[in-house]
Amino acid sequence: MPPRLRLNPEAEADLVEAFAWYEAQRPGLGSEFFAEVAQVLQRIEDAPLQYAVVQEDTRRAIVRRFRTRRSSSWIPTSLPSQPA
Repeated sequence: MPPRLRLNPEAEADLVEAFAWYEAQRPGLGSEFFAEVAQVLQRIEDAPLQYAVVQEDTRRAIVRRFRTRRSSSWIPTSLPSQPA
């Protein structure tokens, strides 16, 4: 079983900011964004090695539907080096 995914604090803050931005564009769009992110995070948990390493134990994946907003659509993620 793959280790549980952790978002670094910057990624968490960025997700909250992105949710607010999308929600301001259209009510419900922030929820759609979170749902899309949740799917990507699940795919990362299921197969973390398919995503590019960007620094030590940090990997990156794109949320395709929402990538045009800005580069923050790239969600940095970390997997613990030892399973908990």
